[in-house]
Amino acid sequence: MIAISLSGAAILISALSLACTFYFNRMNLKTSAPKLTFSSDGGEWKLKNIGKSAAVEVVVFDGDDNDWRRAVRCYDLAAGELQRIHWAPGPTRLAVRYESPLGQSTATYCERDTNEYGITSKIPITKMFEVQLEREQSSFATK
Repeated sequence: MIAISLSGAAILISALSLACTFYFNRMNLKTSAPKLTFSSDGGEWKLKNIGKSAAVEVVVFDGDDNDWRRAVRCYDLAAGELQRIHWAPGPTRLAVRYESPLGQSTATYCERDTNEYGITSKIPITKMFEVQLEREQSSFATK
């Protein structure tokens, strides 16, 4: 009888341990994700990864009030890295789609100097396939 009780307790402790491990791993993934943000010093726009991991498959969109003008595939951005967006002269809105190294896709939308994170509905997915992607050839800015 005591052996069965001890076995049941061991199974319960193992299950709780597994649940805690799963929960804390999920929390770690959320806090270590990339987060891209747009900023401007009044002239040139910049894209910076303020998250804690790299952003991969980075595609930047620039546009005006009516439509998206272009999509540019950029190089991956490490945590803390900055990319100048010199090809977008005076956009009224910018957007970027990107993924974490684990394949979690997200986006940042910027209009009138305000960044919105996780907003994918404002960037039509079909635009990624309709617009010919240009590869950004300039060098990265320093951190």
